[in-house]
Amino acid sequence: MSDERIMRSTVRRDRASEERRMLRDWGLLLACSLAIFFINTRPDLKTTDDRFWGHVIAQAGHLLSHVVLGALAWRAATRTFGHHLGYWLAYGASVVHAIVDEWVQMYVPTRNANIEDVLYNIAGVSLGIALMEVWRWRAERQALRHRRRGGS
Repeated sequence: MSDERIMRSTVRRDRASEERRMLRDWGLLLACSLAIFFINTRPDLKTTDDRFWGHVIAQAGHLLSHVVLGALAWRAATRTFGHHLGYWLAYGASVVHAIVDEWVQMYVPTRNANIEDVLYNIAGVSLGIALMEVWRWRAERQALRHRRRGGS
C-alpha cells in the first residue's frame, strides 16, 4: 500500500471519528434538553406535600438539570465552533432554553411560570459552563506543565 493511500485512509478514519464525536455531543445535548422539557411539562409532577421541602427539591432540580444542560452545551459548542464562539453560543442558547422552559410552563395545567425558576435555571447554566471552563483550564495547565518537564 502506498504512503498516499495510507494517508487518505487515515484522514477518512479521523473525519469519521470526528463526525461521530460531534453527533454524540449534540445528541446528548438534545436528549438533555428534551428530558428537561418533558419533565417540566408534566401537569401531574409533584415533589412532596411538604411546602418547604417541595420548594427545595424543585429548585435543586432546576439548578442541577441546567448544570448538566450548560455543561453539555459548552462541550458541543466549543468542540464544533472553537472555544470563544462556542462559549458564547452555549451560554446564549442555554439561557434562551431556560427562559423558554419556564414560558412553556404557563400553558401546562397545574404549572406556572416563575421568575425565581428562571433565575435558578440561569444559575445552573452558568455553573455548568463555569465548571467546564475550570476543567479546560486545568487540562491546559497540566499539558503545559508536562511540556515544560520535557514530555512529548
